[in-house]
Amino acid sequence: MSSKQLITILPYYKVKNNGADDMRKVMNDGVEIVHANEPGCLFFSFIVNGNEVFVREGYASADAVKKHMVNCGALAVKFLESADLVKCEMHGPKKELDQLGETLQVFNPAYWYEEGLVHLQ
Repeated sequence: MSSKQLITILPYYKVKNNGADDMRKVMNDGVEIVHANEPGCLFFSFIVNGNEVFVREGYASADAVKKHMVNCGALAVKFLESADLVKCEMHGPKKELDQLGETLQVFNPAYWYEEGLVHLQ
């Protein structure tokens, strides 16, 4: 059994009319910021299906999520100029997710808590 943990943030967006070009720039800027500044971010990528965008994000701790919001909060606001948030989910250990209430309240996420054993490499 591992003592490692994983917090995932799963936001889904719908691109606004004529928002695709602006959205792509924000996506690229976000990945560059995360890559250069966030060792606690385990993965961060954008998945596109037509006019829908899913952001696949994984973090080592609540503190890593908080750092991400400091680094990319302004970009998230800019992203919302090009796309509407459809839904957002947070997955992970309850003790970590409970630390993120105020940090992510603007996204109104649904919280999914881990139960039982977890296997992480």
